Amino acid sequence: MTPADIDALPAGVEMDALIAEKVMGWKPNAKHPNLIGDGWWDCGNGEFSPMAFTPPYSTDDAAALEVFKKTPKPEYAEILVIHFNPAGKPEPSHSPIYEVGWQTGDDLGLGFVDGQRGKADTLALAICRAVLRAVAPPA
Repeated sequence: MTPADIDALPAGVEMDALIAEKVMGWKPNAKHPNLIGDGWWDCGNGEFSPMAFTPPYSTDDAAALEVFKKTPKPEYAEILVIHFNPAGKPEPSHSPIYEVGWQTGDDLGLGFVDGQRGKADTLALAICRAVLRAVAPPA
């Protein structure tokens, strides 16, 4: 999956499944040891979860913060909230755009690591895009 593919992917079931597999390390379509059927996530440590109940990582800020903890370098993580008007100028009264990424060094203000940032109109989706771009090698 390319960075452009990740950026185009909307919040929802497909994004949540990618996060569960690529970021959280869950294995899809596992067979539960005590139940019939194979629609389970193997979450590791002997835990299983129905794939139909994948956490809503891309739409719920609390679930997305669990994803955020999986950032490559959480000590350098940064979340920006930017308000723009239709002309592209900053203005607090307009809907926010969230940008999540990682600093390139120990000091603030050095910019984000190239290719490892996510933008969206919701915090949860911005986190998911950034972390997925950071952990999923480009196809």
